[in-house]
Amino acid sequence: MKTSWKRIFGIVLLFKCIHSYAQDPFSTQFYNSRLLLNPACTADKGASSISFKLKSQWYTPSTSPYNSGSLVYEESLPCSILDYGLKLTFDQEGDGLYRTIEGGALLVATPSIRRYKSNHNFKIGADISWGMQSVNYNKLVFSDQLDPQFGVNKPTHFIQPNDGRSSIYFNPGFGVVYKGLFNYKSARTQMLSIGLGVYNIYSLNSGLFSNSRSVLGLSAFESMKWTAFIEYELIPYLSNDHYISIKPLVFYQKQSNIQSADAGARIALSKLLALGVYFHFTDFQFTRNTGWINLNAELGWKLNDNRRIDLSLSYCNNYSGLQNFAGLIFEFGIAYHFRKLTKTCGSPTKVNCSSFTSPKNKIYDNIWY
Repeated sequence: MKTSWKRIFGIVLLFKCIHSYAQDPFSTQFYNSRLLLNPACTADKGASSISFKLKSQWYTPSTSPYNSGSLVYEESLPCSILDYGLKLTFDQEGDGLYRTIEGGALLVATPSIRRYKSNHNFKIGADISWGMQSVNYNKLVFSDQLDPQFGVNKPTHFIQPNDGRSSIYFNPGFGVVYKGLFNYKSARTQMLSIGLGVYNIYSLNSGLFSNSRSVLGLSAFESMKWTAFIEYELIPYLSNDHYISIKPLVFYQKQSNIQSADAGARIALSKLLALGVYFHFTDFQFTRNTGWINLNAELGWKLNDNRRIDLSLSYCNNYSGLQNFAGLIFEFGIAYHFRKLTKTCGSPTKVNCSSFTSPKNKIYDNIWY
């Protein structure tokens, strides 16, 4: 009977989510998930990349965890004004009670302005995604199945609408990012990034294709999600091939009446090793709400001059508010980066281009040297 009551509690939560505005899944690795939070951050590594991430949270010995993940392909085109990417994301809550799958394409245009000692990029990105939500009703217990003496021993008369699937909903996103590279002729160049993004900016009202995510066919539309960040990179130490890079970051997001902020810094000891510490808090209250600390570690391997693999791991635990008795939050990521070798055109930035194109002064994260 213990399991039955958990399932009953699950269906109560399910119907509560169906009748209210839901919140999108979140990631604990901003640096490796930027394009999922702002489409203008797509393909900012200066390479062709395939990445996979998996996040697990709230695991206990008696319950299944909540899992979220993504599979992303992105390609940097330094000789074109455009970059692009493809994504597939999923989210599963508990024992398969509630699933969300989204897929789509991302496109970024990057106008640039170059001065004597500075380079300025103005990135404009769009995310065209479609998704579907589903629920496994066989794992739920309905009130007409309960017997006051024997517990759950009756069949239900509940009819599953649309086999437990929502309409195929539309989830467009739009983002802008400014990147400024200052004193780039110096080995200790500095970079500033400022971004603003928004999702669920357009809703289709009804039909097979709509923005309603209800598995019961009701009007359950997702509210707009806003994101904003500011990031600054400086190099306080540089000696031969050794350096230290520090990237302070403030990231803010808001969806309906839910808002949160993350503040911290990423410290890179080389192109292959970086550590990050971030503090997450809601409503800008450090004591009244439950906040958590997020620890990140990144490790890379260069296979050759044009191939590398990156691993990332994050761990989260709360430092204020409610005490956490469920499983903690872990996120793991792996990425494979490669760049294509073509004829090199004459450019001080040493960008590989075909014979009929030229570099567009784009600012990419330097992961190669």
